[in-house]
Amino acid sequence: LKFDSKTQQFAALKDGRADAITDDNSYLFAWVKDHPDYKVGIKQLGEQSYISPGVQKGNKSVLKWTNKEIKKLNKSNFFKKDYKKTLAPYFGDDVKSTDITIGK
Repeated sequence: LKFDSKTQQFAALKDGRADAITDDNSYLFAWVKDHPDYKVGIKQLGEQSYISPGVQKGNKSVLKWTNKEIKKLNKSNFFKKDYKKTLAPYFGDDVKSTDITIGK
């Protein structure tokens, strides 16, 4: 089944038209937290996709700066620390920072 909105897909799950749904894992983790009768059965399916900054093609100085800052943030464990501060209290022990963030 294909739906035009998250509201429609979750309604189909709730009313039995669907047995399961797929979506961004962080969105699903949040949804099941608010709907404890459901669970995330598979934390990752297929290739990982990333939310990444965009840099205008050819703007080498901004690209270099952006890459340098991302490396600096990863080296300082910023993403893991920020996950623990902002999302871990909400998601609880079922979800680890590595389920959401990538530290490469």
